[in-house]
Amino acid sequence: MFHLFHKKRQPRLHVTALGLLALYGVAVTTYTLTLSPTLRFFGGKDQSALERSIHLEYTLREMAGYREQDAEFLVTLRRDQEHPAETDLYVQRTGTQYPFTSVLDVYSSHYHPAEMRNGTMFVIRRIDDPDGTWVDQDGSIYGFRDELWAYDISGKGEKVFEYPGIDFRASVDGEYIVVSEGPSQIAMVSKHADVLHHFRWPELAGDLRSMIQEKMEVVQAPPSIGFSGWSNDGKYFWGWMGWLKPEMYFRINAERNIVRTFDVSDMPLGSEVAFNPNSGKFAYTNYPFMFDSISKETFETTNTPVTLVLHDLMENESLEISSSVAMPFSPSWIGTENFEYTHPYTRERVIFTVK
Repeated sequence: MFHLFHKKRQPRLHVTALGLLALYGVAVTTYTLTLSPTLRFFGGKDQSALERSIHLEYTLREMAGYREQDAEFLVTLRRDQEHPAETDLYVQRTGTQYPFTSVLDVYSSHYHPAEMRNGTMFVIRRIDDPDGTWVDQDGSIYGFRDELWAYDISGKGEKVFEYPGIDFRASVDGEYIVVSEGPSQIAMVSKHADVLHHFRWPELAGDLRSMIQEKMEVVQAPPSIGFSGWSNDGKYFWGWMGWLKPEMYFRINAERNIVRTFDVSDMPLGSEVAFNPNSGKFAYTNYPFMFDSISKETFETTNTPVTLVLHDLMENESLEISSSVAMPFSPSWIGTENFEYTHPYTRERVIFTVK
């Protein structure tokens, strides 16, 4: 069953929890301005207070319905002026940026350099290696190495993984991390640096391997692996495989290393895809990839129909939600059952509920 309603409509419990979050934001701001903890000398009492506040916010956010992992805590990076090699990491909660720790050699230009999961800060560090001692499995020599580190609330860090050019996503509880090993391989690791399994693209492709192999021969390049996210229970990790767009999705059972595959090669996926890792549903449009403003302006003059579709991978069912004339929808999930998009005519954000 599907329901459409305006964005301002909210359940009473949601409003109550939002009120608690607002009050909590005032308390955090007061704490920050009063104690002004120094990042390098974060005292034990301050650490305990921060740990309690993080736990409280997780609880309040769950009450408010903020269950998707990317909406829990934002991480902000600031280069330290007195120590240029160090980066100060802040967590943003209820609009307040709060200091967490300082880290050397943070790969700050990475599109996803850090994330906060269940009180643990995961950070990519890029270490210069002018002698080129890192050689990957294909024999390529690198003048750097990337390291994924996990920092607890006290600022104590532990190296989790290393590989040049890595990307990563940690589960909501912070116990499992998926890390890229080149364009066509990923590793499942624990936050204690235990490599649990390596997945090369043929294993991820499963029964769709022949389809990917045929496209590889046409494209003359191995497939890329993209990250779609973890389920809230930390049991499943979702990703996709393809080139410019996904040709297939895969789901990994983190506890058993079992892969399930889903063919989307015939679907007109464009530049707008919003994936829900809790349900295996995603909203997408056929709005094309844009590389400059001229392309966008040109496309708007073509009067090309753009359709917003909700697709369920588990049931292999699709539902058309809305359509426009050469206009994007910018869909995004705001919970396990709700996603929002831009109305094609009013340009207001509206919410679609899936039940």
